Amino acid sequence: MLSINNDSHALNPEDFPTLSERKLKQLSRRHLHRQWLESYLRFRLFIKQFGRFPYQIEQNPKGFRIGAWMNTQRVKQKIGKLPLWRYELLNALDFNWGAPREEWDSFFERAKLLQERKGAPLSKKAKSKEEQSLKCWVYRQVKLIKRNLLDENKIKLLKESGLLVDVLDQHWNVEFGKVAEFIKKYNRLPSAHSRDPEENSLGTWRLFQTQRYKKGLISKTKGRQLDSLGLANRIMDNLWNDNFEKARNIIVPRLKAGQLYGRKGLLQSLGKELYTWWDNNRRKYFCGKLNKDRMKLLEKYKMTLRVCELNKIYKKPR
Repeated sequence: MLSINNDSHALNPEDFPTLSERKLKQLSRRHLHRQWLESYLRFRLFIKQFGRFPYQIEQNPKGFRIGAWMNTQRVKQKIGKLPLWRYELLNALDFNWGAPREEWDSFFERAKLLQERKGAPLSKKAKSKEEQSLKCWVYRQVKLIKRNLLDENKIKLLKESGLLVDVLDQHWNVEFGKVAEFIKKYNRLPSAHSRDPEENSLGTWRLFQTQRYKKGLISKTKGRQLDSLGLANRIMDNLWNDNFEKARNIIVPRLKAGQLYGRKGLLQSLGKELYTWWDNNRRKYFCGKLNKDRMKLLEKYKMTLRVCELNKIYKKPR
C-alpha cells in the first residue's frame, strides 16, 4: 500500500524498487528529495488507479498538478538535469520520456476548434475553464519553442493555425499602428493632455509604453518598434535640450558679466528645478552616465565645472 505522510520513516522501501533502504533514508532527510519522492508516490498511485499516464494539465483528486510534474521530469531529462536515481525510479514505471503524440494532437485540435468557433485568439482571462486550460497549454508550447524543445512540425502547425497569436499582442499592434499613423499625419507625438479624446488615448498609451520600455518590461521586438518611431526617447531628448538651452543662456552670459557668484547666486538665477537638473547632469558626467553628444555640449560651455571653478574662468581682469 502506498503511504504518504510527514514522518521521515514513513516512506516504504517496497515503493522504490531501485533504491536501497540506506539510500532511501539518506534522500528522505533532504527536503527537496523527500518532496520529489512523495510526488513520485502520487504519480505511481495515479497510474495504478487509472491505468494510464496523466495528461499535461491534469490534477490528482487532491489537487496536485500531476501532469505538470510529469512533464517537468521529461524536460529535465532532455536537458540533462535529472539525477540518475530519479531516472531509474521512473523507468521502473515504464515512463514515457517523449510526450505522446496522440495527447499533443488532442490538445491542438481542441484549441484550434475552440478558436475557430470563437473567431478570435484564446484568452487566459476567459470565463470558460476549458478556454483557460487550453490557453495555458498554448503558453507552454510557446515556452518550449523559446527553449528549442518543440518539434519543427508542431511549431509549423501552431503557426498555421494562428494559436500563437496573443490577444494582448494583437491589441498592442493595433494601438502601435494608430500612433504611427498619427505621427505620420501630424509630424509630432500624440499628447496625453490633449482635449481630443482619441489623441488623449493614444498619448496615454504612448507614455505607458515608454515607461515600461525604460523598465525593461516589454519584449525586444516591441522595443525595436518603439525605437523606430522614437517613442521611447524623443520627448526626453527634447526636454533635455530645452533645459540645456535655458541653463546655458543663464549661466554663460552672467558669468562673463561677473553677475554670478557662488552656489546661492547660481541657485537664485536658475531656480531650484533648473539648478537640480544642471547639478544632476554634472554628476552624471563625472560618473560616465551621459551619452557622448551631451557630454560634448556640457564640455563646450564649461558646464561640467563647479561654480567656484566657473567664476575663476570668467573672472574679469582688474
